[in-house]
Amino acid sequence: MKKHIYFLAAVFSAVFFSVSCEENTGVDPVPGQEPVFTSTIEGGSMEVTADGGEYTITYNIENPAEDGTVRASAGQKDWIGGLNCETPGIITFTVSPNESEEERQGTITAIYEYSSGDPQTFETVILQAGVSKQEPIEDPFTIEVPEEEITSSSARVISSCIDPNLWWCTQIMRKVDFEEKVGDKSNMGNYLLETLNNDAALNGYESISDYLPSFLNFGAYTDDYEYSKLTSETEFMTYSVGMDLDGNFTTDFYWGPEFKTKEIEIGGLTFDIEVSAGSTSAVLNVYPSDQSAYFLATAIETTLDKTDEEIMQEIVDEYGYVLGLLAYMGNTLGIEVNDLAPATEYYAIAFGVEIWDYTFNSAMTKVEFMTK
Repeated sequence: MKKHIYFLAAVFSAVFFSVSCEENTGVDPVPGQEPVFTSTIEGGSMEVTADGGEYTITYNIENPAEDGTVRASAGQKDWIGGLNCETPGIITFTVSPNESEEERQGTITAIYEYSSGDPQTFETVILQAGVSKQEPIEDPFTIEVPEEEITSSSARVISSCIDPNLWWCTQIMRKVDFEEKVGDKSNMGNYLLETLNNDAALNGYESISDYLPSFLNFGAYTDDYEYSKLTSETEFMTYSVGMDLDGNFTTDFYWGPEFKTKEIEIGGLTFDIEVSAGSTSAVLNVYPSDQSAYFLATAIETTLDKTDEEIMQEIVDEYGYVLGLLAYMGNTLGIEVNDLAPATEYYAIAFGVEIWDYTFNSAMTKVEFMTK
């Protein structure tokens, strides 16, 4: 709870409650004169914030009685509490947060009692502001995809939100997948919820509510992310949407710019391959034309009904994020390929790869051989 100190006073509504203490101001009373008990608060009222906190009311007592005591009450206002009169000249109290948008009012009555006369009182009106209504921010999202940072297998997507109170996510999606699985933008909410529920289960979460705090962004934030391992020459859609931690959408879907990955640039890298075949394995010696180039080498069946490009990308995808650790460079001897079938025709293959973009960058070199 925030703490506020006012020289003149501060007030909160509280349940009917009063406290008292013996008043000792250190000033000797003047014989024959009655005490005078007054507030130092100008206008007799205080304004406090919707957040609430701790406040003080200050007062003066002229010609105090020897047995005088001060007590205070907030009546039936249960949002004003903690009344304390122990410190001479000061009444402290606390105010609970006001969760309503409406202002509320309470009164603290301070009472000075002594044996030689009638009690004296003063009142302080406490005015607590209502909580500010948060108007939803129209179009809190922006998405940018810098054209110069789109490659054949990656793209940088910069998604921003300006709403400081919003949980939100941002994603990309292949346009062909959208057309096949979603069909219309009005169906996107159901598709995303189904996807998130599946992701939550796959990651060991009991419910989507447990998963979302780690998945969603919060507040005014820029999600600057480079998506990698994208398929070449493919159209993608971008979007952002607000969502609470129970999986309820809090904004409409915002659709950002679409983009298309570029064609793979095939370089002139070539290979010489020597093969020593056994019955269920083969050993490859590979000599690339560029000793500084990264490449992969293995063996495939000659009967595969796929293009070279499809085969190379599938192999790269199998390596995933360890591609840079396992790719070869320079003349490489003794590459073992196991689990081959006896008396079967194979191709020994090698091709260049981009270890940061997770794609191939050369044509496939193939040398046919047969296991024993």
